[in-house]
Amino acid sequence: MLNSINVAKTLYESYFNKYNKYPDEMTMHKLMYFLQKECLISDSRFLFIEDFYSWEYGMILKKAVRQFYYPVKHDENGNKIKNPKFDNLYKDIESYKDTHLSNLISTILDKYGGYSAWELSALSHRENSWKLTELKKRKQNNRDYDPPIDKLYILLDSIKEKNTRKILGV
Repeated sequence: MLNSINVAKTLYESYFNKYNKYPDEMTMHKLMYFLQKECLISDSRFLFIEDFYSWEYGMILKKAVRQFYYPVKHDENGNKIKNPKFDNLYKDIESYKDTHLSNLISTILDKYGGYSAWELSALSHRENSWKLTELKKRKQNNRDYDPPIDKLYILLDSIKEKNTRKILGV
């Protein structure tokens, strides 16, 4: 299993290299989720161990993603720019130079990289892992409660996707 922070940095840099812009925070959360799920589909294993949490707009990955984006900076056109905190605080964190991870990231960026953060949020709301965790949250009757998403739910989503691809011949 890989370190989620290194995976996030590798994804962050790959996104920039492909689209010549940095992904916003919500995009990173969703892409990391789809990357985790893609690894389960292709390799039947988790890419990293860190838990995702259920949030109003889909899954979030607190440790590996949230810390990279505060405070957010903008250029003169209002576009979010790379947070200097990312370079300074995590300068010793290396991107993975792993071919398999690069292939997984390429697959995810080809499939989801063109979507806006809100479109990715809508896609994540279709995932059973998010729906089932939101049901738990409602039972708690506490909207401020962000429960971790059970890895079994993510595994089930990956099995469903893998079977769908097999049936469709994709």
